[in-house]
Amino acid sequence: MIEGGRLGIVAPEDVGPADTLARAGGIDLLVDDEAQATHEVRRILAWHRVRCPDAGAADQRGLRDAIPLGRNAVFDPRTIITRWPTATA
Repeated sequence: MIEGGRLGIVAPEDVGPADTLARAGGIDLLVDDEAQATHEVRRILAWHRVRCPDAGAADQRGLRDAIPLGRNAVFDPRTIITRWPTATA
């Protein structure tokens, strides 16, 4: 799962005992093998296959450039507040 999430290649023994991680809350659902894990992931993701009605959100394309691309770039948060689309009721 770590490699599948593009977080790198990690040996299972470097992660820690699964039962310990589950008791600590680091694992929500402990399964026996990868096949069962795949089944459970598909089952859980199926819960979210409902179509959501359009909430009628205002056009938010103006926010696209509100935060600079560089993660260390400084910006004025007031720019975001003033560009935030007002809700239409």
